[in-house]
Amino acid sequence: MFHFGSRGNMPIYGVLFDIGSGSVGAAIVESHPERTLPTLIYSTRSSLRVSTEEQDVRRVREALLAASLTLSQEGQAALRAHNTKAKISRMLVTCGSPWAYTLARNVSYENDESFKVTKSLLHDLAESAEEEILTYIRKDNQKAHKALEVVERATMDIAINDYVITNPLHKTGTTCSLSHMVGLVPQEIITALNEVHSKLFPTTELKVHTYLLSLYCVLRDLYPDTHAFSIIDVTGEATEFGIVENNLLIENTCVPYGSNTFTRGIMKETGSPASDIETMIAAEGSSHLMERPELMAEAARFTEEITKAFDTLLLHRTLPRDTAITVRYPYGQLFGDMLRNTLSAATKTKPRMLDLEHTLLHEVVPGLVPDTHIALIARFFHKLHGCGELDTTTAL
Repeated sequence: MFHFGSRGNMPIYGVLFDIGSGSVGAAIVESHPERTLPTLIYSTRSSLRVSTEEQDVRRVREALLAASLTLSQEGQAALRAHNTKAKISRMLVTCGSPWAYTLARNVSYENDESFKVTKSLLHDLAESAEEEILTYIRKDNQKAHKALEVVERATMDIAINDYVITNPLHKTGTTCSLSHMVGLVPQEIITALNEVHSKLFPTTELKVHTYLLSLYCVLRDLYPDTHAFSIIDVTGEATEFGIVENNLLIENTCVPYGSNTFTRGIMKETGSPASDIETMIAAEGSSHLMERPELMAEAARFTEEITKAFDTLLLHRTLPRDTAITVRYPYGQLFGDMLRNTLSAATKTKPRMLDLEHTLLHEVVPGLVPDTHIALIARFFHKLHGCGELDTTTAL
């Protein structure tokens, strides 16, 4: 369940870090309890060094430290200009694919006779769900060799007799089911975050989340009447997919192809620098862009990779019609159109794309560089900070 908690009427200031596959974003945000939206005061982003190793965590540490130093200098100056009395009290980090894993399970208890729901029962159900998740992680060849830490545990829904209940304690029924989610991050990244925390922001409270969970929580907040949707997060070097059914994130997978991969393919074809390609994408509409031969060729490569992932999911899942996408600016419309066409071909239906990027970027303070991922975690920080996680971590 989501816990909002009272924060009084004073604003809370936080530093935000978004660790993606190709870059690390950092920001300072003001969260005032009497305002609907947060205020982004400063943001920056540092690219990961290109490496021949598929998952070189050292690159994350380098980019994290670079973004942190910029934040501690330019960001702090921007904060003082905004409010000379402001004090940063929170440090919130989201970690995306391929570094993080977000897994969920649904467990239930049934009895022929009616029983009362207690804290002990809910605790046992949550433990059972988590043990299923950790057992799966230990058996997965790609994940088992890594030292991972549980950074969050979130119970999203509790249902009694198949009806979701907001306050289930002491209610009675013959069945009780619980949806539980766990987020895991490599210990190497946690160590780097602790280093930044202790050296630059030692007085703040540090919380680490997976990006997919923060995206899931914001979607539930923005679209409370939508209970099934596909989540697609396009980062620099990877694209992650999630499927939500009955408000539960039941499936997620990752493809090693992102916006940086797309840009490098065009650079190879044209010899143009990345900055010129991004300027072109920002200036032209998606339909005009797809008429360019060099973009058509790279779009075909992206579509091929994505189709493989969709086909794998469709072997045992149905993709929901509603789809939400996050992708770094200015690639939103272009990747949105490509993904819409790919989804349509894979499912033989017409998907409905939720206008998430426009909603998020519309909220960003004019003058700041548009950053969809930072905008999303700023909303997460403001509206859903905590998201019901426990204040413990468990090493596998």
